[in-house]
Amino acid sequence: MSGLQEILVIVVLVLLVFFIPRMLPRKSGAGNKSSGIEMSGKMRMGLAASAVYLTIGSGILQPWKKDVALFVYAGIVPVAMGWLLVWVYRGIKKK
Repeated sequence: MSGLQEILVIVVLVLLVFFIPRMLPRKSGAGNKSSGIEMSGKMRMGLAASAVYLTIGSGILQPWKKDVALFVYAGIVPVAMGWLLVWVYRGIKKK
């Protein structure tokens, strides 16, 4: 059963990366095809690196067999803190 959960988590992450930008409202303007979130190459690389980091971390730490708290502290918290810093930096840069 745990293998099925891992596959479902990976599928959900992939769906979020591909479909959330398409679900957001588009900016008005002729010829402007960008979504509400501007996804630069660095942003896409960050999303991919986050997904790979979490996948590798879950494979190594195996939170379904061992301590889940270790995976949260060593896997999820660093990714969340990294994206929080990106969010704050972009907010400061925008002003």
